[in-house]
Amino acid sequence: MKEQRQQDTRDRFAGFRHGLRVQDKAPAFTLQDLSGAPVSLADFAGTKHVVLEFGAIT
Repeated sequence: MKEQRQQDTRDRFAGFRHGLRVQDKAPAFTLQDLSGAPVSLADFAGTKHVVLEFGAIT
């Protein structure tokens, strides 16, 4: 099961290998917040700034 999750993650992010350049539009994505509710980048369309932090809680 762990191996499948790892492969799913690799497949999902394969398009990010080359990264983004300044001025590139961020790709659409949906993740879960700390309470498990889905949050999409599109939810913030029209706002001036969006700060993304990808960290780990251990």
